[in-house]
Amino acid sequence: MSLEHTRVVHTELMEVLKNIITQEDSSVRLILQKNTGEKFLYPPLDKMLYMNIDRTLDILDFVVSKNFMTKKQIETLKFCPICFSYEIIPTEHCTNCGSTNISRGRVIEHFSCGYRNLESLFVTNGGLECPRCHKTLMIEGKDYSRGKLMYKCHACGNLYDSPIIDYHCQKCGEYFPIEELGETIVYQYELESSKKDLIQSSLKMVESLDGSLKENGYNVKRGTQVTGASGITYDVDLYATNSAKEDVILAVTYLLEDKITIDEVLRLQALGYDLNAKKIVVMSYAPFDQRAEFLANYYNIKKVVPEKTGEVTKEQVIKLL
Repeated sequence: MSLEHTRVVHTELMEVLKNIITQEDSSVRLILQKNTGEKFLYPPLDKMLYMNIDRTLDILDFVVSKNFMTKKQIETLKFCPICFSYEIIPTEHCTNCGSTNISRGRVIEHFSCGYRNLESLFVTNGGLECPRCHKTLMIEGKDYSRGKLMYKCHACGNLYDSPIIDYHCQKCGEYFPIEELGETIVYQYELESSKKDLIQSSLKMVESLDGSLKENGYNVKRGTQVTGASGITYDVDLYATNSAKEDVILAVTYLLEDKITIDEVLRLQALGYDLNAKKIVVMSYAPFDQRAEFLANYYNIKKVVPEKTGEVTKEQVIKLL
């Protein structure tokens, strides 16, 4: 059975895509706070659709799985676990006394007296001079060595390789090690540019058929729920009735499939029977596979391939009626 009609509700899929395609960059961001598990969408797609955020994310992930969207992590943000502010800065501390009054530089060792300190303390207008014995350092490798980068504490004089790093909240003033910080991960879902025209055309299909059927006296419901004779309620793309003609048309669109399978044709036949549909219409740019096409013809399931713009032509509507 078609994943599009089982894993996600098809009418909801269409609404999600319709809203994303209207965004300037055809994208939506997921903001996930790892520590609390809270999730937010920006723009707030779930609230615009009055849809549970987990259901919305399931639809987005489904579209990603069909290669119509990409999902990528674009940002990782740390925040204060006390006041939840993102205004935090890393702070380096002395490993001995904890002071932040530290500096970093190359270490020079004067061979003759053994004095060892940051290079900046040896620098004079004339070159290098040992602060302890005041001798001029002339030749590197003979008079002195220039070593690796190290840190110097100006409070206690400690010389060390790496400082202690914690994070200072600029709002509440507290300090925290990195493992205590909150973490927010930002993901971006974005429609593939090569698929946008196809999606826009596919979304136009139902709207186009809706207008044509209304012109021919049909009462049309789009993106609606219909209860069948069995008592089961179904989400359908379009359901049109004409009491004068005693006609019922069920129309289904396919946006993301490469092919329509025999299992999907069987599902449509059962759906049409339960909804007492006289005509079942498939609107899609995707072809039937060979067995599905044979079965669709047997059940008289109509296939409509709209124009590239998504418009259903008058000739196509006449054949349906």
